Amino acid sequence: MKKFCILLFSFAFFTSVYSQTSLTETETLINAVNKAFNEHNIKEYVSYFSDDAVFYNTPDYKDSVNNKQAFEQLVTSWFFLIPDLTTKVNHTYISGNTIVEEFDLSGTVKALLPGYPANLKDKSFNVKACSVGTIENGKIKSLYMYWDYLSMLNQLGWTNIVPGH
Repeated sequence: MKKFCILLFSFAFFTSVYSQTSLTETETLINAVNKAFNEHNIKEYVSYFSDDAVFYNTPDYKDSVNNKQAFEQLVTSWFFLIPDLTTKVNHTYISGNTIVEEFDLSGTVKALLPGYPANLKDKSFNVKACSVGTIENGKIKSLYMYWDYLSMLNQLGWTNIVPGH
């Protein structure tokens, strides 16, 4: 019985390790995701997400975006408002099926949403950001995005609050 338990445990461990996406596959996926985003290839970008992916953009949304179609609409609106929106990845950390990226997020506001101040138009920003994602079956299952919203608002001239004061 003891040998059977050891064999069963070994098989379970082997299966869990080798059912995960390999490091090379994960790196390839993340590089493709970043490239598609920076090229504003929305269809390709969202194709790397599972159909039931969940996206949390913590600074400015109370609720998550809960499927690929809604996420595509959100990304499309970002690129409409900020046509030169790009990221510059500074560090990528991969552990199992979790990816953490630190990056710079930058762009220039070219369109406004109703109710937003007109003086935001043609203003640029460059802020620090971080995303934490999980991968399942070769697709991004969840993505949490954290970024320096206050610095962005300051750079756009919407507020002049100095952090830490």
